[in-house]
Amino acid sequence: MPRPTKRRWVGCGADITYFKPRGVPLSSLEEVALTIEELEAIRLKDLEGLDQQACADRMRISRPTFHRILRAAHAKIADALTAGKAIRIGGGHHVYYDGKSGGAGGDGAGDLSIRERENPGEDGHVRIAVSATGAGLDSQVDERFGWCTHFIVCDGDDPEASAESHENPALASLSGAGIAAAQFVDGLGVKVVLTGSLGPSAARVTDAAGIRGYALRTGMTVREAIAAWRVGELHQI
Repeated sequence: MPRPTKRRWVGCGADITYFKPRGVPLSSLEEVALTIEELEAIRLKDLEGLDQQACADRMRISRPTFHRILRAAHAKIADALTAGKAIRIGGGHHVYYDGKSGGAGGDGAGDLSIRERENPGEDGHVRIAVSATGAGLDSQVDERFGWCTHFIVCDGDDPEASAESHENPALASLSGAGIAAAQFVDGLGVKVVLTGSLGPSAARVTDAAGIRGYALRTGMTVREAIAAWRVGELHQI
């Protein structure tokens, strides 16, 4: 059985998670995936100008491992720039630290907590909604936000105990299903939506409500989508 990948310490997340060539539609582009730790390696070495040992010490890894991460990051960026590909930033195996002293925030275990990463409600919990084809956590996700049959809504800290199934009332709309769906999940106190994409009108509603959208991957179950979001593997829409 292979050893689990050791989590790398990083001091900077990615506010912007997607870059693409100007004037080329997304449907025509290939993309490369740059992990958060690869972005951190570039930041430390190329932006801060640290030597490789200092970079490795910051990330709590060996110098050879840091060299491999940096080399992979450079290769991906070179591929994207020379071949005209998009760059998607996200995922990986990492733990956030304060970025100054190199010490861990809290006990240093795991990524940023969900409450730190998102905007919790008044009760301190983050409610999420997943667009789905059915009524349970084992249902397949539905990449259509406005036209999904169900929304699975739960507390991001404890989805198993808190999952609720809601039929999507937007299906009854003759038009504006995305707006109706966005207003519906906002009324449920949702702060995070996991779906395929948000149209411009739906995005305006979610933005105004402080709801963040994250892009699902085809073939996931609702349970798998929530697990991927919890560890930062889904990129923000």
